[in-house]
Amino acid sequence: MKKMATLKLRFYFLLTLLFFLLFSQAQNTQTTATAPVKTIEQLQKENDQLSWIKNDWPNFKRYREANEKRGLPAANEERVVFMGNSITDGWIGISPEFFKGKSYVDRGISGQTTPQMLVRFRADVINLKPKVVLIPFHPRND
Repeated sequence: MKKMATLKLRFYFLLTLLFFLLFSQAQNTQTTATAPVKTIEQLQKENDQLSWIKNDWPNFKRYREANEKRGLPAANEERVVFMGNSITDGWIGISPEFFKGKSYVDRGISGQTTPQMLVRFRADVINLKPKVVLIPFHPRND
């Protein structure tokens, strides 16, 4: 009986040791895995994204042409500019009738942070010479 208990104890000890050895080997395999190789296309896309951040972080190009086309307001025009991020950007798509036939200008860019909006405020708002500016946005500063 005592011999059987000793054999069981040795068996459980060896089983536990084997489990720890296998587990530690699996961890070593996970930590030594290499990163997947990127294709030329993936690297080019990443470079383009980084180039955009470096060259046009506030996204001036989004409304540059539209701002030039719109020009200054007429003498009796009461222009209203909506400046913001996704809340403002999506508004014209959801309710185009709200903007139609009015001097309302949508200058929202989805995903913009507060610093980005501040940087483009002159180009997309002040230079349009509005009578009123509305800034519906949710702070996004990540």
